[in-house]
Amino acid sequence: MFYFIYIFLLSLLVYSFYGFPITVYNSETLEVIYNGIFIAILSLIFTLLLIAFHYIRLRTSYKNNKRLKRKRTYTINRQGIRIQSKNYDTLFEWDEIRAVADYKHFFSIKTSSHQVILVPKRFFVFENELHSFRQLVKEHVRAKKVK
Repeated sequence: MFYFIYIFLLSLLVYSFYGFPITVYNSETLEVIYNGIFIAILSLIFTLLLIAFHYIRLRTSYKNNKRLKRKRTYTINRQGIRIQSKNYDTLFEWDEIRAVADYKHFFSIKTSSHQVILVPKRFFVFENELHSFRQLVKEHVRAKKVK
């Protein structure tokens, strides 16, 4: 939605300088409607192309990055969230966590403005593990940061 609005406003700016592409001589109202529809469709097309470009780029980078595909172990306890792999061991303490969002299939844990930990809900085998994780988040992350 953000891309669409940005591209729509940019298109309006460009067309206001160079003139609108569709000219209707009998009615200014029809001209505004036709050009509005044209700009909206053009913005939608460019938005979809931009999203497709980002998706393909992310998918390609994931396929080519062996580090992202390595097996990792997540340990979540009162100390924080520990991520262990063959080459690293990282602990994110609860006070480092900026926000937690609960989505349908995963949890998004924001640790900085550019770093997010995604924890799929399938990692929790039993319902009580999922409940325990939610309790830990409620206890250790401020309420306005939890969604």
